[in-house]
Amino acid sequence: MSSLRCAPRNIEEINRIGRKVDGRIRPVRIMMRSVEANLDVLKCAKLLNGTSQFNWIFIQPYLTVNQQKADKELRVKLKEIRDHCEREAKIKSGKIINNVENGELITLYQPSAVNL
Repeated sequence: MSSLRCAPRNIEEINRIGRKVDGRIRPVRIMMRSVEANLDVLKCAKLLNGTSQFNWIFIQPYLTVNQQKADKELRVKLKEIRDHCEREAKIKSGKIINNVENGELITLYQPSAVNL
């Protein structure tokens, strides 16, 4: 956590999620003492990709059940789109987009507001 400039005193609780299964890595949930500390960690999370020591770690913010469902729907739809036509498609700002040659972004899929 020192790589993210997260002082141990800001950590309230650390635990693993799910049951232990051989050959499978369980996610770790870290609860911070304040919203500010949480936001600091999320802001610095992108720095992990630039290091060889931590490039396999992903930090995701807390999501409500509805947000988790919407996120799952986007990931499933992205897989379908990549399998059928658009290999370069990605999720950005709650939509599935693709970059065309002139740098313009095209929205390939946007979930309905009812699902959010």
